[in-house]
Amino acid sequence: MGRSVASVRIQLNGLIAKIERAKSLMKREEVVYADRVIEAIKKRYSVCYYAFDSAEEAALFSLTIELMRLIDHADSGCFSVEKRNQCLAEKERCEESLHQT
Repeated sequence: MGRSVASVRIQLNGLIAKIERAKSLMKREEVVYADRVIEAIKKRYSVCYYAFDSAEEAALFSLTIELMRLIDHADSGCFSVEKRNQCLAEKERCEESLHQT
């Protein structure tokens, strides 16, 4: 039988509570990163949870996806979503002008 939505939220809340406890012990400048970890886990957790056996595996996979996304943005020279969209639009305009000539 599949997992219910409630069980996913219970697992997620428990994991986030652990991260919050760890965050309270961190240096002030590192707390921002802990908040970003929590945000990344929440963003994809429910989808990933159904593919893995444990909450920790799902959270790790969620974080890995987020890190890969950030690396992709950095490789493209764009660190914000807005700037990346501008870069992609500019690239498309350049490609269109090459095809027209």
